[in-house]
Amino acid sequence: MEEVPEIDLGFRMCTNCGLHGSSATEGLCFKCYCARFKAEHAGSASSSSASPSMAVVDDFSESAAATVVAWRRKPKRCHMCRKKVGLLGFRCRCGETYCGQHRHPELHTCTIDYNLTGRKRIKCENPLPDPQNLSTI
Repeated sequence: MEEVPEIDLGFRMCTNCGLHGSSATEGLCFKCYCARFKAEHAGSASSSSASPSMAVVDDFSESAAATVVAWRRKPKRCHMCRKKVGLLGFRCRCGETYCGQHRHPELHTCTIDYNLTGRKRIKCENPLPDPQNLSTI
């Protein structure tokens, strides 16, 4: 019989807790590796040569909490009449959601001046021609 060579897939048991470890994390699971990494670099964090990877590990939970706070639920009611809008709510440039009756800016006293913004947009997209270039045409 021929002998089958063993292939190392990189999976080992964690030396601390017995979960699946990895050769990339020195034979430790992710939780144990992070705990050891924090313990090793706790002294160097107070010095001026703190590693940037340590800041990433520490800031992970803070950034996740900030993302949850920043997330805003989609409004389900019209801002004017408080009627449920469901999937058909119309989002205005002023930031509010309106039903089909109040979706137009004239009907909900919108604070955005659409005429002025339209003029500015046209002015930016279609600049006036240079008089020097007109003589060559």
